[in-house]
Amino acid sequence: MNLVSLERGVQSGITTAGARAARTESEWSSLWADHASIYLPPPALPAVDFGVHTAVFVSLGTRATGGYSLTVEVARVEGGQLVLDARETAPPEGAILTQALTAPYEIVLVPRTTLPIEARIAR
Repeated sequence: MNLVSLERGVQSGITTAGARAARTESEWSSLWADHASIYLPPPALPAVDFGVHTAVFVSLGTRATGGYSLTVEVARVEGGQLVLDARETAPPEGAILTQALTAPYEIVLVPRTTLPIEARIAR
């Protein structure tokens, strides 16, 4: 299944691990408002065609330092749900790191779906 990365980063107002889907403009506006709540001014809401796509926000949750990232690698249907396989990259041992809380995430677009969505994050 095709997926397109819309945005990836390490700072978000959404600090819990997991996946959150937006299937409508209203859901997308709410998700984006939660994500962008830490920014002043908040970034503009990216355009998504919900007739074609579902937007999915995948988060690692809060990390105690910098150096972490998340990449969604594959989207597939399994057992009646859409599974997003993602990979967490951790900083190498002994690395000099930013001493700040981070919340690594990626937002991807997948073909429009009503299936339940699960993120599986490999470490």
